[in-house]
Amino acid sequence: MLPAAFAAAVYPENAAKLSATNILSRGISALGGLNALESLRGISYHSNLLRSQTLEESKFPGSPDTGVIVQGSQTLSYDLSSNSSDVIQRIDKLYTISDFFNFARPSLDPFDVSLVVRGGASGYACYVKGNEHVFNPPDNAFGYTDVRDATRLSPNLNLTVLFDPETYLPFVVRAYENHRIFGPSTNDYILANYSVIDGLRIPQTVHTLYNEGNLLFHTIRDAITINPQFEAGYFDGLSNDQIGQTGSQLKPTPAESSSEYDPAEVFENNENLVWYGPYPGSLETLNVSRPVAGLPNFYNLVFEGSIYACTVGIFDDAIIVADAAPHQSKLVIQWIKQTFHRRPTHLLISHHHHDHNYGAADFVEAGAVLVVPKGYEYYWQNIPGVKFALSEENKPFIHKDKHMQVRAIWHPGFVHASDWMYFMWTTACPTANSPVVATLADAWSPGFIGYEFDNNLAISYLNFAAADRMPHDYLVVPIHGSPHNISELYTLTGYAYPKYKTTDFRSGGALC
Repeated sequence: MLPAAFAAAVYPENAAKLSATNILSRGISALGGLNALESLRGISYHSNLLRSQTLEESKFPGSPDTGVIVQGSQTLSYDLSSNSSDVIQRIDKLYTISDFFNFARPSLDPFDVSLVVRGGASGYACYVKGNEHVFNPPDNAFGYTDVRDATRLSPNLNLTVLFDPETYLPFVVRAYENHRIFGPSTNDYILANYSVIDGLRIPQTVHTLYNEGNLLFHTIRDAITINPQFEAGYFDGLSNDQIGQTGSQLKPTPAESSSEYDPAEVFENNENLVWYGPYPGSLETLNVSRPVAGLPNFYNLVFEGSIYACTVGIFDDAIIVADAAPHQSKLVIQWIKQTFHRRPTHLLISHHHHDHNYGAADFVEAGAVLVVPKGYEYYWQNIPGVKFALSEENKPFIHKDKHMQVRAIWHPGFVHASDWMYFMWTTACPTANSPVVATLADAWSPGFIGYEFDNNLAISYLNFAAADRMPHDYLVVPIHGSPHNISELYTLTGYAYPKYKTTDFRSGGALC
């Protein structure tokens, strides 16, 4: 609550109100005066301390407790020589990511990137070196980014600048966002510890705070260079003949805002190294399968170009879906309506990570109840109209009809996310050898070549499965990848799994 607490501490209740023009004039004077600011032709900020955390991929929902950048350096440069209001910027970063990303970069190769950003009608954003996509080879220059990568360069950003009421130095640059899980949110760029350099007061400490209480980014500017001599081409993107060798293959495109991709989604995905531009799937490229003959009402949906599958169970009185990847969520709902002329009734939330369930609001809007572990409702409570069905340890959410049943299994202590669940599907009244399916998110992703599993996550899941007495043989239908028999994971991990049968399963009581 830093900005609110700060304002309460320094603003007397009876303080005189100043006009925006007066505040701006005092701010310009505090920074060093109009003449000093107009003499700027360029500036570079050099930082040897770079840290970032994530809310989107955290272990405990609502706490930025998982590192993204654990160490790094950065040079942030601006060309101000054109006297234009259009930004001309270059960001050079070298950083190491946390072991959370072992699943994508097992050797945790460092990121070495240079990003050029130019605003205006002919502007663009271009990675001239490296990329910031955790699944991409580190030395591949991504090139020009999708226009939504640069949404924040749009002239309609709804930004607010808060000035320190004692010094009149800029303190907070605030962006207002409509986050689809958190609701109306603030994204604050905090400026502190000003130093005088060549007659200008310049902040040396920079934070990013989300909703005032969550520190997502921190850096200290060790050195600041006023009016540096930039080499020719320093702020240029790649030439046309280089585009074919880039990761994006895109041509330069000016920034534009998008009603489908709000700044909150773009910001957090980009900061967490998982923003790849617009969702590529469509109903025309949808592959639908029923992978288990004994469970004909269990469907696996795979959209071409997407790394997120979706499992759907059709019951006499319910349609239950597992996970809601953003934008794909709308297509799944549309497919259900077109195929069954019904609406989804339940969304099983495997865990709170936003790449899996940022589309939860679409299901709530369609009338679905969110199935989450008891005690974690708070994370989703700002979704308008949300309702819950709860799962507890040894008392899972269960739904069944005369054909099939599903159980949402939660145990405390999963290493990936504290609210993580797996979903067990079987027949309504199984025998010892009846088929079982497990929907797994991230614990094992067979068929997702190169990113199949993190050994720690896989063994953590197998420990849970053994405690629940999941059978020795069953099919895993993963959110990432393709269906495989669980026996392959025993081989990969060297896990000696007991020879349980389907009827040995005990979480939630007898299956029949």
